[in-house]
Amino acid sequence: MDSLSVSIYWWMRYLIEATLKLKEKNIIYVSDIETPKIWIELKKKNNANMTISKIESPKLDGFSVIESESRIESKKVDWGEEIDLEKYKRELIRISEKYLNNLYSLNSKKNIYIEELEKLLKQLKNQEKI
Repeated sequence: MDSLSVSIYWWMRYLIEATLKLKEKNIIYVSDIETPKIWIELKKKNNANMTISKIESPKLDGFSVIESESRIESKKVDWGEEIDLEKYKRELIRISEKYLNNLYSLNSKKNIYIEELEKLLKQLKNQEKI
């Protein structure tokens, strides 16, 4: 995989992991791995809606790529949008399946990263009973 493909891979993986964590937490942050202070905030408003926001907050030593609200301190919201939670999950699953199919067609050998992404996607589909 080239560097662009790797970047897309990690975004897909982190969004799936964060979405899985939304079952237990109301707010999850995904680090923009390419910038030093940018996070994507996934926030459940209720069982039907969520907001996705781009925020600015320092990334301190020991932070993971995916964090819960208790670890993120001061933040500045750059933009945010409220969306339907189920539509978001269905679209994430649809796009992830398409992306996985493309990865399988481009990579003739077994690839552990692709297999890990497929495993996470199956977890999300099982969680959503899809």
